[in-house]
Amino acid sequence: DECYCLGLLAEVPDIVIEIALTSGGVDKLDVYRGLQVPEVWFWANDQFSLYHLRESGYELISSSEFLPELDFSVLSQYVGYVNQTEAVIAYRSVLQTATGMSNQ
Repeated sequence: DECYCLGLLAEVPDIVIEIALTSGGVDKLDVYRGLQVPEVWFWANDQFSLYHLRESGYELISSSEFLPELDFSVLSQYVGYVNQTEAVIAYRSVLQTATGMSNQ
């Protein structure tokens, strides 16, 4: 599990990434709502589920409100890499190719 502040460091992160290996137990969204974490990403069953905090609670969203250009279908291809460095290099290469920024 990870958490990130975008921009300035704050007491509460902007985004939490939760890796769900088992089901049941504590409702993590209730915990994050109590902390007022604006956005929560869950990785479970080989896919991402994104939630953004509203006044009434978390709402399932189709893309990040903080990182709207992030393509989760592409990102999900690199989650299972055993070697994190190789995953980052491969993902960066795909991003550079997609944006035409590939180094010659």
